[in-house]
Amino acid sequence: MGRNSATIDVIGRDGRRTQIITEEKTDTPAEPRLQDLDADGRDELVVPCFLAIVGNEVFAVHRATGTATEFTRAGEIFGREIETTATGYIASSAHASAVSTSVGFWKFDGPNLQPVVYVSIDPCLEDNKAIIGFDRTVTDKGGLAATGLSVNAAREKFCAEPIVSRSTPPVK
Repeated sequence: MGRNSATIDVIGRDGRRTQIITEEKTDTPAEPRLQDLDADGRDELVVPCFLAIVGNEVFAVHRATGTATEFTRAGEIFGREIETTATGYIASSAHASAVSTSVGFWKFDGPNLQPVVYVSIDPCLEDNKAIIGFDRTVTDKGGLAATGLSVNAAREKFCAEPIVSRSTPPVK
């Protein structure tokens, strides 16, 4: 059962409420959770906002930085799951259709969550019928220049991430 908004009480180590966060326009039964998305030893607050197409969700990410004790909304991530890669990116796989998937990669830029690239995983068809493999395409979502990688190097790097391999359907 969904809801129209989520109100989250942030409780400090002393057991007192330190902040109230309200995320408007939520419609999912999933519960908010704490998850260290940037592997800095400090959890971010991940709030599922609503279910989207093909089983994906939109997640609002709230973050406290430096010596701050209060969370601020950093941005949104779209997909089914969120994980931190060994190379320091925040990644989320998503269904694009019944046969295509994508994996988005984000980084924090100061207090804000910034998209870097998306990897699209699309079927290669033989005679427009049988799937014989999958093409992986990297699209710059505004953060490629900050990586210092060329498009070809980015394709090699991001397509080699384990989450991309796990998100590629097996060929039957």
